[in-house]
Amino acid sequence: MLKPLLSLLAVLPVSVFAATTLTIYNENLALVRESMPLTLIKGENEIVHAPVTPGIDPASILLLPESSAPFKILEQGFENNMPTEASLLRRYEGKPLQFLIKEREKPDRIVTGTVLAANGDQSLVEIDGAVRIGLPGQPLFPPFSEGTRLHPAIVWKLTADTNLTTNATLAYLTAGLEWSAEYTLVSRGDGATADFSAWEASTNDSTRDVEQSTINLMAGDVSVSASRQQVRESVRSMAMAPMAAMDSAAPGVEERSFADMHLYTINRPVTLRSGESKQVEFAAA
Repeated sequence: MLKPLLSLLAVLPVSVFAATTLTIYNENLALVRESMPLTLIKGENEIVHAPVTPGIDPASILLLPESSAPFKILEQGFENNMPTEASLLRRYEGKPLQFLIKEREKPDRIVTGTVLAANGDQSLVEIDGAVRIGLPGQPLFPPFSEGTRLHPAIVWKLTADTNLTTNATLAYLTAGLEWSAEYTLVSRGDGATADFSAWEASTNDSTRDVEQSTINLMAGDVSVSASRQQVRESVRSMAMAPMAAMDSAAPGVEERSFADMHLYTINRPVTLRSGESKQVEFAAA
């Protein structure tokens, strides 16, 4: 049965953390919560948080002060326009650009042409008064200007009444992380007994490494077909939920139930790098 995202996040216990807490659902969805230190000057400030996962739902991003309103958010945005060859070619339309030409049994050479129309392999480039279809070689772009975003980023404009150093809680929903349960039954060969083990398998298909983080695993169906305002209210409920104490020395995985949902907490920090799948045993008999 589908569960409203709002009620799901409202009951979610979040452990005390120094870096990142992840709640991973088995539907390519994760809830990220992290503590973010801020150093602000009086007046307007631009704050950039990068890198972040490219699968963020911009409607779910929340930055909440950890003390009584020390700053105000004027603007908030998610930028995922990382430079690519296609986007850079479009930027240099009508401008001269160098191309590296490599040919067999000939020394490499550099020619300069003008990009008339950027369209991948069908781009129009003028070289020495002649127009050709297609790039003559590998384009060589000048160094990026200061401030060019090379990774997905969340960007804020904040205003403060005075210079201050404080902390805030950042929370958002993102795609790119999921988990599943895997079970193994091994017969001991006597026809009467067997060893059973259950493993959770987490997969990080995002572009961001998860370093030494608290990981919660939520089993059950969750609906994200909500309005943008409902999504933000859901994440706010999670971000403002009371912290749940956790014994970091306790081994294994702790399980809690909420109606027909089950939350499993791995009781130690876990590192899950981009492109990595990792198994953790949560039951054995």
